[in-house]
Amino acid sequence: MKRRIRQRSIAWVCLACLLSAVLLTGCGSKKEKKVYTVENETFSIEMDGDWVQEDGAIDEFLCLVSQNGHRGIMVLQFPKAEGYDMDIVREKLERMLQIDFLENERTPEEIPGMQNLEAYTGTVMEAEDMTGEEEAPCYIVYGETEYASYAFLYVTDEITPKRIRLFGEVCASFAENAPKGESPEEKEILREEGSAGQEESGNEIWEEIPEEVSGSSTVMWFNAVSAVPACRLGLDYRQFGGFMLTEKDRALLRELLEETWDVTDKESADEALEWLLSEGNQEEFAEVMEEFGETLEGIKEVEPKDRGAWIYENYEVEEENAHLWAEWYNLYEEQGKLAIAAWDYSRAMSFLGFFYVAGYYTREEALDKALETAEKIQGSWDSWDAFMASYFVGSEWSSEEDSSDLQEIYNELKEEEDSLYGLDWNLEFEKNW
Repeated sequence: MKRRIRQRSIAWVCLACLLSAVLLTGCGSKKEKKVYTVENETFSIEMDGDWVQEDGAIDEFLCLVSQNGHRGIMVLQFPKAEGYDMDIVREKLERMLQIDFLENERTPEEIPGMQNLEAYTGTVMEAEDMTGEEEAPCYIVYGETEYASYAFLYVTDEITPKRIRLFGEVCASFAENAPKGESPEEKEILREEGSAGQEESGNEIWEEIPEEVSGSSTVMWFNAVSAVPACRLGLDYRQFGGFMLTEKDRALLRELLEETWDVTDKESADEALEWLLSEGNQEEFAEVMEEFGETLEGIKEVEPKDRGAWIYENYEVEEENAHLWAEWYNLYEEQGKLAIAAWDYSRAMSFLGFFYVAGYYTREEALDKALETAEKIQGSWDSWDAFMASYFVGSEWSSEEDSSDLQEIYNELKEEEDSLYGLDWNLEFEKNW
């Protein structure tokens, strides 16, 4: 089951539609109007007719981009029946996109059927996948109807009063077509049908982790192992699995686990976990480093600090790459597979939470395996810094991308009050579930 997966390949979490939604060209040009309707047909907005509707990945998300792909508008719907209120929507969106520098802004004069409007300007700190730039200005409007909570997001190169006013006109074109509520009898039938379908597929509905367990030092230690990637993906890194326990999040997670890792049930989840813990990217790293040492005859006789320069002088390779490969080889000589193994173990811990939320593992199964993984991690390194150093090297090796953004997240999390990384590395784990 050997595979290589980039860190960004799992950055779909709750944000799949945003990866394709870049910025839109301006709201004010006099062009023929067109009504754009979300996939599930529960709402629509009116825009200039030359904008392109992208696949929102989630039926309740409407994503529009300009023809030149420089600006974008998204309207995100979160049905209240699935547990979403305004506070959750705000936290979810702002955490997912790493939106910072928020300031109160005037709201549109009216959005039909919408109450409790709030508006903000801010900066999307993780905008590279949307705009090609690291940061981008944005204007956000939050509101709610009886049926759902909504977020209207406008991302552009510059937020001006005129653009806010014009975007307000777009918001004012909003029209909701909420489904009629089922009768209590119909809801019970649907509930029973859903439960029967799960039983037939062999998947159990997850049990919510009690607060005394989820907030325990042991489970917080588990969460610390995967806190950096969870934070990068906009998940709740203090919650096991990072997701809310809603059917929507569960369905989305199942779909994306299947697309990225071919995980569709408990058996394939077991297989993915076993690969990460017994082989993973560390196995490939070891094989390549062994071959590297054999191919570069004489490198073992060179002092480790001089190997980068030696490779650059004797082989046709860029100087930066020469020093990078020398660093990797030195680490492999010193630590073996552990040089990058934290990358695999951190992902294994992340996946245990995902498999629990997806319903492939019960609460006890996921936490039992998390405990086994934590004990393995605790016995292989002697501090959070040592573990994370291995994680960063593993990230760079696997993704072929610089890990400076991950290192920055780690440093920020360490400075938080009541930081997860303030937990004792040698914590005596307690099984209380």
